[in-house]
Amino acid sequence: MTFTAEGEQAISRWMADNAMVCWMEHATPWKVEEELIETFSLPLNVQGNGNHPFCPSLRAIRAAAKESARALPIFAQATIC
Repeated sequence: MTFTAEGEQAISRWMADNAMVCWMEHATPWKVEEELIETFSLPLNVQGNGNHPFCPSLRAIRAAAKESARALPIFAQATIC
């Protein structure tokens, strides 16, 4: 699912104000991810995090959002050459 250009700008602004990102190189990043999910409360991580209390709600919210998005018409943005 994607946003229109306006939607992408809005989510980018929200992320700039609210999201923090860090990264590191690791030979087995899936192991680090598993340890982080087990150690910290990461409610937006669904995969491997089924025991988090927010997981069922998030899965339902995501499913409803996808269903709603699929019902909308496809927006084709014109490109300028």
